[in-house]
Amino acid sequence: MNQRGPTLSGVQRSGPPVRTDAVDVYVFREFGGDARTPPERAEFLQIRRVKEPAAGIWQTVMGGIEEGEKAIDAAVRELREELGAREADVTGLWFLGQVYPFYQPVWDCVVLMPRFAARVREDFEPVFNDEHDAHRWNGIELPADRDAVDALAMKYVWSSQRSCVREVVGDILGRSGSEEVMRV
Repeated sequence: MNQRGPTLSGVQRSGPPVRTDAVDVYVFREFGGDARTPPERAEFLQIRRVKEPAAGIWQTVMGGIEEGEKAIDAAVRELREELGAREADVTGLWFLGQVYPFYQPVWDCVVLMPRFAARVREDFEPVFNDEHDAHRWNGIELPADRDAVDALAMKYVWSSQRSCVREVVGDILGRSGSEEVMRV
């Protein structure tokens, strides 16, 4: 049998390996509201990737977890490296419950990425590294009906990303009560 390496359950005997060494961060900013009251409007940041894989795709902040690094620390580092976000720029950070597996043909592996949401200051604008060349803010008026949330979510390429956007709108921006449990 072909043994590809250790997994959580023992030794993987066939199929593509599973990687968990990357994070995904949904950056948003709020307008109006306070800690208890939902904002009147929110905007989600997308950045256009320059490099392969996925060159030309509008995406979230994504990046690898370095050896010995915690996923949350990788998320904060990627915000700094990809957007130039300083500690004072990030006003809230949450983990998301969404961890979807997807197959990456370029690497012949299944990827599981811890996902996070990061709120930035209202006036925050990204400063890119060499991985991205443009950005856009996708706005939504709140409280939002299902059609408005779906329209925002459809700006994202993958269904798992659309689910994460819905989670951020419903739980974090909607002040559902679970946002305090999800805060890191």
